[in-house]
Amino acid sequence: MGKMKWPHPVWTADRLLLREWPNNYFYPLCVRNLETAQHLFSVCPITCSIWKSVGDWSRCQHFDPANWPSTDDLPSWFQNITGSLTGTQAEGARSLAILIIWTVWGERNRCIFDDQVKPVSRIIDEIKEAAKLWVSAGAKHLAALVDQPFSE
Repeated sequence: MGKMKWPHPVWTADRLLLREWPNNYFYPLCVRNLETAQHLFSVCPITCSIWKSVGDWSRCQHFDPANWPSTDDLPSWFQNITGSLTGTQAEGARSLAILIIWTVWGERNRCIFDDQVKPVSRIIDEIKEAAKLWVSAGAKHLAALVDQPFSE
Protein backbone atom coordinates (compact mmCIF):
# COMPACT_ATOMS: atom_id res chain seq x y z
CA MET A 1 0.00 0.00 0.00
CA GLY A 2 1.43 3.39 -1.00
CA LYS A 3 1.69 6.37 1.25
CA MET A 4 -1.77 7.74 1.96
CA LYS A 5 -2.32 11.43 1.26
CA TRP A 6 -4.27 13.44 3.80
CA PRO A 7 -7.10 14.72 1.59
CA HIS A 8 -7.59 18.23 2.97
CA PRO A 9 -5.83 20.57 5.38
CA VAL A 10 -7.16 20.49 8.90
CA TRP A 11 -7.98 24.05 9.93
CA THR A 12 -6.40 24.02 13.35
CA ALA A 13 -4.88 26.98 15.18
CA ASP A 14 -1.43 26.51 13.64
CA ARG A 15 -2.85 26.94 10.12
CA LEU A 16 -4.98 29.90 11.20
CA LEU A 17 -1.92 31.57 12.74
CA LEU A 18 -0.07 31.32 9.42
CA ARG A 19 -2.84 33.35 7.82
CA GLU A 20 -3.06 35.71 10.79
CA TRP A 21 -6.68 34.72 11.34
CA PRO A 22 -8.24 34.86 14.82
CA ASN A 23 -7.95 31.63 16.79
CA ASN A 24 -7.71 30.28 20.31
CA TYR A 25 -4.09 29.05 19.93
CA PHE A 26 -4.44 26.25 22.48
CA TYR A 27 -6.20 22.97 21.79
CA PRO A 28 -9.40 23.40 23.82
CA LEU A 29 -9.59 19.89 25.29
CA CYS A 30 -6.23 20.02 27.05
CA VAL A 31 -5.41 23.76 26.87
CA ARG A 32 -1.70 23.04 26.96
CA ASN A 33 -0.26 23.16 23.44
CA LEU A 34 -0.63 24.96 20.17
CA GLU A 35 -3.46 23.25 18.37
CA THR A 36 -2.03 21.31 15.44
CA ALA A 37 -3.69 18.44 13.61
CA GLN A 38 -1.01 16.09 14.97
CA HIS A 39 -1.63 17.25 18.54
CA LEU A 40 -5.40 17.20 18.11
CA PHE A 41 -5.63 13.59 16.92
CA SER A 42 -2.58 11.76 18.21
CA VAL A 43 -0.55 13.64 20.85
CA CYS A 44 -2.95 15.35 23.25
CA PRO A 45 -3.17 13.42 26.53
CA ILE A 46 -6.97 13.75 26.51
CA THR A 47 -7.21 12.37 22.98
CA CYS A 48 -4.72 9.62 23.81
CA SER A 49 -6.86 8.57 26.77
CA ILE A 50 -9.82 8.31 24.38
CA TRP A 51 -7.80 6.15 21.95
CA LYS A 52 -6.59 3.93 24.80
CA SER A 53 -10.04 3.45 26.28
CA VAL A 54 -11.72 2.69 22.95
CA GLY A 55 -8.82 0.41 22.04
CA ASP A 56 -9.24 -1.54 25.29
CA TRP A 57 -13.00 -1.76 24.78
CA SER A 58 -12.68 -2.96 21.18
CA ARG A 59 -9.70 -5.20 21.88
CA CYS A 60 -7.75 -3.26 19.25
CA GLN A 61 -4.30 -2.89 20.78
CA HIS A 62 -3.16 -0.82 17.79
CA PHE A 63 -5.21 2.05 19.28
CA ASP A 64 -3.10 2.16 22.45
CA PRO A 65 -0.80 5.19 22.13
CA ALA A 66 1.88 3.24 23.99
CA ASN A 67 2.13 1.06 20.85
CA TRP A 68 2.44 3.95 18.38
CA PRO A 69 5.78 4.63 16.73
CA SER A 70 6.85 8.25 16.67
CA THR A 71 5.77 10.06 13.53
CA ASP A 72 5.25 13.67 12.61
CA ASP A 73 2.59 13.39 9.94
CA LEU A 74 -1.01 12.23 10.15
CA PRO A 75 -1.09 9.88 7.15
CA SER A 76 1.87 7.89 8.53
CA TRP A 77 0.30 7.86 11.98
CA PHE A 78 -3.05 6.61 10.61
CA GLN A 79 -1.27 3.98 8.54
CA ASN A 80 0.66 2.85 11.62
CA ILE A 81 -2.43 2.37 13.75
CA THR A 82 -4.44 0.54 11.09
CA GLY A 83 -2.07 -0.61 8.35
CA SER A 84 -0.57 -3.75 9.87
CA LEU A 85 -3.98 -5.32 10.43
CA THR A 86 -5.51 -7.54 7.78
CA GLY A 87 -8.93 -8.53 6.50
CA THR A 88 -12.05 -7.84 8.50
CA GLN A 89 -10.05 -6.58 11.48
CA ALA A 90 -8.32 -3.96 9.32
CA GLU A 91 -11.60 -2.72 7.84
CA GLY A 92 -13.21 -2.57 11.28
CA ALA A 93 -10.22 -0.78 12.81
CA ARG A 94 -10.20 1.83 10.03
CA SER A 95 -13.92 2.45 10.54
CA LEU A 96 -13.49 2.78 14.29
CA ALA A 97 -10.44 5.05 13.87
CA ILE A 98 -12.43 7.32 11.54
CA LEU A 99 -15.25 7.43 14.10
CA ILE A 100 -12.80 8.43 16.86
CA ILE A 101 -11.19 11.10 14.68
CA TRP A 102 -14.59 12.49 13.68
CA THR A 103 -15.74 12.55 17.31
CA VAL A 104 -12.57 14.31 18.50
CA TRP A 105 -13.00 16.90 15.73
CA GLY A 106 -16.63 17.43 16.76
CA GLU A 107 -15.67 17.87 20.40
CA ARG A 108 -12.98 20.34 19.43
CA ASN A 109 -15.55 22.34 17.49
CA ARG A 110 -18.07 22.17 20.34
CA CYS A 111 -15.43 23.60 22.70
CA ILE A 112 -14.51 26.42 20.33
CA PHE A 113 -17.85 27.41 18.84
CA ASP A 114 -20.33 26.49 21.60
CA ASP A 115 -18.05 26.87 24.64
CA GLN A 116 -19.15 23.44 25.86
CA VAL A 117 -16.87 20.77 27.27
CA LYS A 118 -17.97 17.19 27.86
CA PRO A 119 -16.31 14.85 30.33
CA VAL A 120 -13.94 12.45 28.58
CA SER A 121 -15.96 9.50 29.88
CA ARG A 122 -19.03 10.84 28.05
CA ILE A 123 -17.05 11.26 24.81
CA ILE A 124 -15.89 7.65 25.09
CA ASP A 125 -19.44 6.44 25.78
CA GLU A 126 -20.69 8.33 22.72
CA ILE A 127 -18.02 6.70 20.53
CA LYS A 128 -19.09 3.28 21.78
CA GLU A 129 -22.77 4.07 21.20
CA ALA A 130 -22.06 5.39 17.69
CA ALA A 131 -19.98 2.31 16.86
CA LYS A 132 -22.88 0.09 17.93
CA LEU A 133 -25.24 2.13 15.75
CA TRP A 134 -22.86 1.81 12.80
CA VAL A 135 -22.87 -1.98 13.31
CA SER A 136 -26.68 -2.10 13.47
CA ALA A 137 -26.74 -0.02 10.26
CA GLY A 138 -24.62 -2.62 8.47
CA ALA A 139 -20.95 -1.90 9.25
CA LYS A 140 -20.17 -5.62 9.27
CA HIS A 141 -16.39 -5.25 9.59
CA LEU A 142 -16.79 -3.04 12.62
CA ALA A 143 -18.97 -5.70 14.27
CA ALA A 144 -15.94 -7.93 14.83
CA LEU A 145 -14.43 -5.26 17.10
CA VAL A 146 -17.44 -3.86 18.90
CA ASP A 147 -20.14 -6.52 18.97
CA GLN A 148 -20.31 -6.58 22.76
CA PRO A 149 -22.98 -5.69 25.32
CA PHE A 150 -23.35 -1.96 26.07
CA SER A 151 -22.65 -2.58 29.76
CA GLU A 152 -18.91 -3.06 29.32
